[in-house]
Amino acid sequence: MGKISTPSKTNHKSISEMRKIDKALLKLSKILSKLGKLVLIVLSFFGYVFILIPFFIVLMSPLYMYRFVVIFLAKVFRSDLVRIVCTRDGVVGLDDVTKKCQCVLNIMLTYRGEPDMEKIRNIIQTNVIDVIDKDGKSVYEKFTQYYEPWLGYSFWKNEDKFNIKNHIRLCEEAEIILAGNNNNNNNNNNNESEKKFITEEELLKIMGPISTRHFPQGISPWEILIVRNFIPSQGKIHSDFEPNIKIDGGDEKDKFAMIFRVHHALSDGYSIMKLFLTRVCNVDPNDVIQPFVPKMSMIDTVKMYLGIILLSPYYHLKQFVIDVDRNFWHVREKQLTKDWYTIRSEKVAMSDLRKLAKFQNVTTTAVLLAGFGSGIKTFLTETGQGGRIPSVMRALAPMPWKNHPMHGLVNHWTLGLVVLPVGAVNKFRVAEKSIQLLKRSPILFTNFGTVPLLMGPPSWLTDIWATNWMTTMILSNFPGPKFPMKSFGNNYVEDVTFWLPQMRGSSSAGVSFVSYNGGMRIAATLDKKIVPTQKQTELLSHCINQELRNLMDVALSGENVV
Repeated sequence: MGKISTPSKTNHKSISEMRKIDKALLKLSKILSKLGKLVLIVLSFFGYVFILIPFFIVLMSPLYMYRFVVIFLAKVFRSDLVRIVCTRDGVVGLDDVTKKCQCVLNIMLTYRGEPDMEKIRNIIQTNVIDVIDKDGKSVYEKFTQYYEPWLGYSFWKNEDKFNIKNHIRLCEEAEIILAGNNNNNNNNNNNESEKKFITEEELLKIMGPISTRHFPQGISPWEILIVRNFIPSQGKIHSDFEPNIKIDGGDEKDKFAMIFRVHHALSDGYSIMKLFLTRVCNVDPNDVIQPFVPKMSMIDTVKMYLGIILLSPYYHLKQFVIDVDRNFWHVREKQLTKDWYTIRSEKVAMSDLRKLAKFQNVTTTAVLLAGFGSGIKTFLTETGQGGRIPSVMRALAPMPWKNHPMHGLVNHWTLGLVVLPVGAVNKFRVAEKSIQLLKRSPILFTNFGTVPLLMGPPSWLTDIWATNWMTTMILSNFPGPKFPMKSFGNNYVEDVTFWLPQMRGSSSAGVSFVSYNGGMRIAATLDKKIVPTQKQTELLSHCINQELRNLMDVALSGENVV
């Protein structure tokens, strides 16, 4: 019988020494990383101060003067032009609205009951279009205006004869489907009185073309489309969802959808949300959720301004160069089709998402980022693209900024980059770290302040840099009302969905997280370059639903989740 070998003292010693060496190398790596970051901070600061800022002043000063000259000339020679489009309205992309639009917000509300077109038009006309402030100025005047280019700048111009019927009507694409369904019913049952419906699957198929559809020449770029006899899909994976407050009013069987399309140059999404809440649904302005703004003491304020001065050059370098997304979903703009599919997840209980966030010690937004990223990973695996799964994807995240006015149509927001963990291990930690870094960085303040400077020159120059080449996605998080709303008399709002545009640039997806009455939906617009078929969009939606369920079930059972 042979002897059982035991580890020698020499082996123990060598293993111990190897561990010490590994720790030392890890420590050295961290030190070198910090030194490298410090060097970049110093170099970017001096590069800004001694190269970029002087060059910017020399180049831009004549262009700013030209802007004021154009404004003066417009007053003298173009009395039909109301005013120049402000820089914050222009940064979202003043594309030609008479062609396919990449910058249109698409918001859908699902109502109980049947639509009364005249009542809807009258309420929008009375409560929105005709509202004036204490100075006699129209609060929502941009809803009666469109923009027109002149001498390198865009100007607002009034519609010749504003007619609310040009903006609020039945959805043509949905009416075609309803007519087809009715013909099928008549052929099969020989019963002309049978009611016709449009399903959620049918509506999602036409939402892609609708979301980028052009607007007529000389018409303000917004519209409300009514989809009659809409049947939302019932949750299968998240069938246990219950709203915060159950809706008892209205006919539960009869439903219609209202699709509000508004070009981003008119307004940001937060202004539209407040408009519907306060003007259409009669919600108290005090109940409107306010945008996140970091609360700072005097010391924190001093640190923030020092950070803006010293660190903004470095964070701009990271935003525009270092952190540019590198994955096969992030392609050059010319490779995108600019044709979109639309998806939306099932309603997920906010209470479950908060429990999961508390269990993982992260924010609810981090949970949504992790769930969405896990859904993409599963989708790529099931479509034979598992070998191309990136660790992370990045998203440009616009968010409303402080002092956002309660009424009116404005673009008053800033933006930053957030990380979407796809193949990364410990997705919650990766997402949460990204969120916290964004909250602490000066980039939110800097990006808000630099918009007027960058968008002052003529369009032939701003068209070059007012585009997103950095990220795979545009992402927005909208916490909505925690209670049910009612409008147009007795029509309760059952659901809210927000399809975010991909804007100008190389983003291939627009993603939104929207909550309402205890439920959360993830909605997305997807360029056909990355998801080429309707069947694949349905698979992606299923994967997102399933991964959100998996994360919640495993974590809430007490197990660890990565």
